Amino acid sequence: KLDNREMLRENAIKIFSNSPIFGSGIGSIFHTLGFYSHNIFTDILAEGGLIMITIVVLMLMNVLRSIKKLTMYDHNNVLIYVIFLSSFVNLVFSGYYLADGGMWFSVAYILISYDNLGIRERNMRMREVIGGV
Repeated sequence: KLDNREMLRENAIKIFSNSPIFGSGIGSIFHTLGFYSHNIFTDILAEGGLIMITIVVLMLMNVLRSIKKLTMYDHNNVLIYVIFLSSFVNLVFSGYYLADGGMWFSVAYILISYDNLGIRERNMRMREVIGGV
């Protein structure tokens, strides 16, 4: 026998199967089911289809790569990693990805910090080149 969450996830997969490429639209799972499916991946598949899940998975891979470099550069960045990880785990088992500010805040912080780290590294290399002339 399926519990309510399993039924919601199955229904989200059915919604996805009706429009697998583009999904049924952002926020549509609430409109269709009256609730979210308690899983970030099935919610995104249902609402954004294969296109959106691909974008989100690539973004998450980029975030994980960025976290590794940021924490090597400065161990104080571990706190944002903990915020990201706790929010993400919650979204896998409960919660709704559009309503979880912790994950999106930490993703934005990580990606912006990683960009800034790259800028600082390039500036340091330029100073070395200019200073070495």
